[in-house]
Amino acid sequence: MDLNELKGQVRKVKAPVSRGGSLDDRPVDDLVAALKAEDAKDARRFRRSMVFFAIAGIFYVGVFVLTWIAPPDESPNLHRVMLSMFGFVFLSLGIYSRMKWRELAGVVYTEPVRAFLVDAERRYRFLSVRELMVLVPYLVILTITCTVALMTAFERYLPGLDSAVGLLICSVFFPAMWAAGFALGWREWRRRKEPLLKAIRAMLSDLTIEEGVSE
Repeated sequence: MDLNELKGQVRKVKAPVSRGGSLDDRPVDDLVAALKAEDAKDARRFRRSMVFFAIAGIFYVGVFVLTWIAPPDESPNLHRVMLSMFGFVFLSLGIYSRMKWRELAGVVYTEPVRAFLVDAERRYRFLSVRELMVLVPYLVILTITCTVALMTAFERYLPGLDSAVGLLICSVFFPAMWAAGFALGWREWRRRKEPLLKAIRAMLSDLTIEEGVSE
């Protein structure tokens, strides 16, 4: 059974009431159209991210190569380690963004209904296990690398600053920045994706009931 066949069996899916009320009483066609539009937005976003991270990664790799041609006056090895870490992070994030872009570009909206809804339900969760497996290591690497870079800057431009104070600043600033990013991401997810996720789950539940009745 594909999505067209579902329309004949389930004329309307009563999605849970959203804050904006935009999903209430939508027919199946409207929900599928909303998913297509949201997926297209995410695909464009990941495509832009792919380009940005690729450029940033190539830049840091280029600077890393330059440190071997014209080594810095102070701590060349430290600079190389930091540049290589930044290059690795940005290039790998570019690769990840490309994978997500290709995944969204390859979504088939006419596949069997249950498979389509299960896949959509997975995509619309907030921070899946796979995303956490990517995010957490990168945050750890970025925190360590940025802390070393900032401490080096403190030593050069603020020599009178106690190293313990500099470390305290880093230990507060970076976790606060990641927490703010998480909060903004959560707020954006609730605004854009949570109503659709509720509608997807409602449709899955309704489909399960229909399948049980048909048996």
